[in-house]
Amino acid sequence: PGSVGFDTTIAYFAGILAHAGYVAADSASADAPLVYRIEHRPMAQPSWSPVEASLAIEGGPTPLRFATNRNMLAINSWPTPDSGVVASVVDLSTLSPDSLDQAAGKVVYAEGPAVRQVATARQHGAIGALVYRMPPYTQPAVNRTSIQFGSMRPDSVHHAWQIFLSYAARESLTSAMAAGPVRVRVRAQVDRHPADELT
Repeated sequence: PGSVGFDTTIAYFAGILAHAGYVAADSASADAPLVYRIEHRPMAQPSWSPVEASLAIEGGPTPLRFATNRNMLAINSWPTPDSGVVASVVDLSTLSPDSLDQAAGKVVYAEGPAVRQVATARQHGAIGALVYRMPPYTQPAVNRTSIQFGSMRPDSVHHAWQIFLSYAARESLTSAMAAGPVRVRVRAQVDRHPADELT
């Protein structure tokens, strides 16, 4: 709610109603038979809209880009600096609860049970996360570039971001990590502003 996409969708449906003969309630006569209204409720938190995102393995294949992977950036992610960030990747499953300080200043990679540790890794200084969590019913090995949308908890303290990986992107990343240390370049742009929730 409050995002550019959400508000554009509300306006699109209002247009369909107007085209069908409905009249906006605030300008309808008392005897108008077809009326619609759009309700406005101020949101307690700023709205969140993704603008752009990219993920590239240094020296690796074509970057993952928001233009063709609309669900890659987790809802509530914070933006990176305009030039992006470059950092080493650490596999979260290789760290014990006592060694999470090794995630400081790095990007953590998580899948399966390790996904639950991402928020804890942020508290230990991880700057962001790459997460693979495609359930079997989506047939990720067949639909290799699909990504499910998802969110992360709002984090106004660490200003972290999270990127969801497709099966293909996960294969590229894990192959690179198996060959040696990996660094990635990540760029995320988001729009956050006070907004009303429209219904």
